Amino acid sequence: MPECMVIMTRRPLEGQVFSVLEEQVQNITAIAQSGNTPIARGLVTITVGNPVPEGIDVTTNLIFRSYPEYDDFQAGLMDNEAYIKRFDAIASKCQFVSVDLCEIIRPLEGGPEGFNAKYLVRNVFTAKPGKRSELIDVLVEQRESLTPGSPKANILKSLSSWNQIRSARSFDSYQALAESLTQIESPANRSGWGRVVDLTDQMTRTISKIQYTM
Repeated sequence: MPECMVIMTRRPLEGQVFSVLEEQVQNITAIAQSGNTPIARGLVTITVGNPVPEGIDVTTNLIFRSYPEYDDFQAGLMDNEAYIKRFDAIASKCQFVSVDLCEIIRPLEGGPEGFNAKYLVRNVFTAKPGKRSELIDVLVEQRESLTPGSPKANILKSLSSWNQIRSARSFDSYQALAESLTQIESPANRSGWGRVVDLTDQMTRTISKIQYTM
């Protein structure tokens, strides 16, 4: 049974960025410390780089071992009055809150021993009509062609969209992040990257700092 990931994105109102970040970290920490959570892994990030005019987002990723476990978890939250109040209190400080449920095609994999993930680069691909499965295959192929031992991106299939794919890769420094982009754009990878471009209608890329992991 495939693992799934819930991606919750909050766009704070002006002047509320760090308040939203702090409250969301506290919220997820409380869930993690409850001692009876089906969340396998999770993290909270804040945007540190994205295209203009996009704003700063506070994003939470929660991984569940299966859809039934997420189903039970969500049902429990909807019956938890304290959680609902905390959720609404944070949402009142945001322009919007969005939630996406994704199937994990490939998991996020770390780097060599001692690797300390500090940044997460998120890519969202909108596949051309009818081309999502083919684009997933190409992204998996590109992922496996990376230098052995280097961090590998996850590949996620959105359940709320016919054509969207999400992918994220972790880094321990801005230098490593820049070097990865140079590698992607190198002549050796130009052919593979060209196949991604040919199958895609739109691509967006954001850089986030990891503030909390569980």
